[in-house]
Amino acid sequence: MLIMIDYENVQPKNIPADKLKGVDLMFFVGDKQPKVSLSFELETSTEALTVTLVKNHVGGKNALDMLISCELGRAMEKAPERTYCIISRDKGYDALVRYYKAHKVYRYDSIADIWKNNATVKKQKPKSKTKTIKEMEAWFSGNNKPKTKSALCHVIESHMHPKKVSQQDIDEIITIFSSQKILAIKDDGKIEFLTLTQT
Repeated sequence: MLIMIDYENVQPKNIPADKLKGVDLMFFVGDKQPKVSLSFELETSTEALTVTLVKNHVGGKNALDMLISCELGRAMEKAPERTYCIISRDKGYDALVRYYKAHKVYRYDSIADIWKNNATVKKQKPKSKTKTIKEMEAWFSGNNKPKTKSALCHVIESHMHPKKVSQQDIDEIITIFSSQKILAIKDDGKIEFLTLTQT
């Protein structure tokens, strides 16, 4: 799950850390917020997979909304099957949620509201390695091929989300791709795709 927080609109507090296990957090900060308390981010960073602070330096009406929409699209391109939660009281995001109605995109007034919606949480089921490999083989056939081993590791981790995978799990999946002649990893860490049709 990726939680994208409109920090200009909502400043979350007192969220139980256990709720954030295996979750990625992105805090989007407006250009007119010179001072941002990082206490919440620091408290949750030990439980969340990643905590990212995105500062908008452009300004202007709805600039932060556009930034969040842009980053949502980029994230969905990499992992379309993930669950995405926008935290904001701004109902303007509802149009974005309707646009992505075929995907798991939601808007909540607060982070706590996510776990009040059982449907959202139930969809977060860990994936098996076999299912992950099949999904990624189809994903690789498009224009989303990672160019380096480090990028491939990140993609595998995203596809297996919300299951927290070890480096050993990732290495096993890469070994399967290599043995099936799907890809080869060069000495410099760059990836060459072998059997998939290039597009």
